Amino acid sequence: MLSILKAADIPEETLRLVGEVVKGCRICRLWQRPGTKSATSSHIATRFNEVVQVDILFVRNQNLLHMIDESIRWTAVAIIPDRREQTVLHAISKIWIKLFGPMKILKTDQEGAIAHEAGAIFCEHHGIHRVLLAVGQHASHVERHHEILRQLINKIHAQSQLEGIPSSIETIVDEAVFAKNALTQIGGETPYRALLGRTPNLLTEFQEPTISQLQDTTKVPTQGTVMEDQCLNSQRIREIALKQMVEASAWSKTQRALSTKSRTSAEELKL
Repeated sequence: MLSILKAADIPEETLRLVGEVVKGCRICRLWQRPGTKSATSSHIATRFNEVVQVDILFVRNQNLLHMIDESIRWTAVAIIPDRREQTVLHAISKIWIKLFGPMKILKTDQEGAIAHEAGAIFCEHHGIHRVLLAVGQHASHVERHHEILRQLINKIHAQSQLEGIPSSIETIVDEAVFAKNALTQIGGETPYRALLGRTPNLLTEFQEPTISQLQDTTKVPTQGTVMEDQCLNSQRIREIALKQMVEASAWSKTQRALSTKSRTSAEELKL
């Protein structure tokens, strides 16, 4: 319409009214195409165990219950024999709630074990706010990290087979989860460092310590001072790591939102 009116040399002030007229047309609004799907959400978790996503990953003929924290991306995995309600809920309690306490919000897709009545009772008992995504939607963080975990498990298994190292699927999964928590970086920090405040020993020393190194280790300050310093250092390191990861997540969300012409997020619409 604008092209036709411009070709007809209609005055500019009249052309500016076209948008308002179209917006006021009920039929035009009814058949207006929606914008591109939202590239990111406007909510960001700022503390560990505030928002946790859960889903089931199928890899190497095993059902893996995969849980991930939105703020620091800490991952916990359990091998479950089936997908029944009691099996899944018991695994969630074992690998997460008994270690870190109940999460504030638990996000999941229409996974039967959590979406049904038993899942509702379980969440209510622990004071957890359950968020069920719409049909066809998926929990974004855990879905993206599915592929990372799958690649780690398959590569560890293939390398073990190549070198003739006997290893069970439980050992492979445990090593893959540890590597993911210790090596995945968001904003220059790892989930392991953000949660525990230290960097794990990924590889042990392969050289024997020298005499001078052994002598230096004998000069140790009092035990109380060492423990206090370690606690303070770990606490501060956790704060710094969490700050860096939250800032990196917020920056990433902002950049994705600015680079795409997407529709308004569900949080802003309060749906």
